[in-house]
Amino acid sequence: MIYTSLSPNTQNDDRRLAWSVLIRPWNWRNEGANKKLQKALAQYLGTTAEVLLFNSGRSAFLTLLKALRIQPGDEILVQAFTCNAVPNPVLWWGAKPVFVDIEKDGYNMDPMDLEHKITPRCKAVVVQHTFGIPANMDALLRVAKNHKLFVIEDCAHALGAEWGGKRVGTIGDATFFSFGRDKVISSVYGGALIVNKKIVSRRALQEWTTLPCPSYLWTSQQLLHPLFMAPIIATYWTVGRYALRAAQRLHLLSKAVTQGERYGRKPEYFPARLPGALAILALHQLEKIELFSAHRNAVADMYKKALDPTPAKNSWLNMSRGAKYVFLRYPMRNQNRDSILQKAKNARILLGDWYDSVIAPRGTDFDIMNYAEGSCPNAEKAAREVFNLPTHVNISKQDARNVINFLKNIL
Repeated sequence: MIYTSLSPNTQNDDRRLAWSVLIRPWNWRNEGANKKLQKALAQYLGTTAEVLLFNSGRSAFLTLLKALRIQPGDEILVQAFTCNAVPNPVLWWGAKPVFVDIEKDGYNMDPMDLEHKITPRCKAVVVQHTFGIPANMDALLRVAKNHKLFVIEDCAHALGAEWGGKRVGTIGDATFFSFGRDKVISSVYGGALIVNKKIVSRRALQEWTTLPCPSYLWTSQQLLHPLFMAPIIATYWTVGRYALRAAQRLHLLSKAVTQGERYGRKPEYFPARLPGALAILALHQLEKIELFSAHRNAVADMYKKALDPTPAKNSWLNMSRGAKYVFLRYPMRNQNRDSILQKAKNARILLGDWYDSVIAPRGTDFDIMNYAEGSCPNAEKAAREVFNLPTHVNISKQDARNVINFLKNIL
């Protein structure tokens, strides 16, 4: 089966590890695993700043907003062409998200539109590195500095990517990461926060120490996820997809984004710290990150050579400053995107739909998110056209060739 989502990082050793942790619930809140993960992440990123671990990137971002002393009515600049996981913490804290368009031929924030969207109430800007493609940090930092904005890097897609010889996440004033089920490394749910400003870092640490760990029920849902997904993927085209829906409805498995989040409602398990059980899973994945990244980039290179014969047209493939991508997914565009996704599904290929809405997933209430349709035309066009090809470790080179041949036949 060729798939883009569905816990793409999970391998047999991850499933064995999840099972061994699941049957030892007395160790689920072991702080030793968290400390090892904190140290390993800091070493990998090359930072001396403290790494705080959370049960989600949303929890990390929400805690950062508290540490920044953001007031009701303050504005936070965020990118259109994103997930509601970014504007929602802004709303939960009582602030106002202001959406900035993406570059015409790219997937990251447009520095010129950022300049136009800044108002006296803007306090911070969230720079998203979409699909593992680094944003133009030089230009964005210049704009932020001129307006005294706190720069937050959203590295949910980009752990391991680089800009100007530095790991993304170490360039701005603070950063948050996600270890969600379909991110660069996965503990099913999880996230981290790093703050490079000492005063804000101390406040974030104070906030973090007051947070609870998620319930044992919630933790068990995440540990079951790698175990359930193996038979679900193996039987997806017969009973697997129905079994997945049933397991979610029965609360055996959790959803990546709840229905309520489409309407700005905060799940009760945010914010919280990362349980030791999930830190064990994340640490194991971090140990394989170089393998993962090399594989993703090798597969992405196959797609680029076969499907983009004139890559100079794609500005995001020709960035300066020695950018290094991790290609969480390989994005493409076509005006007949929905037809392509359906034909692929008929051929038993599940391509990705990030992001088929300016604020994903589809059905997110734009009014509640404070998004005005027409305000970010480049993002809206991308959302109508973009689809993504799988690059994860479970996609073999033959799988990639099959995807290429399929697309060549229909495009």
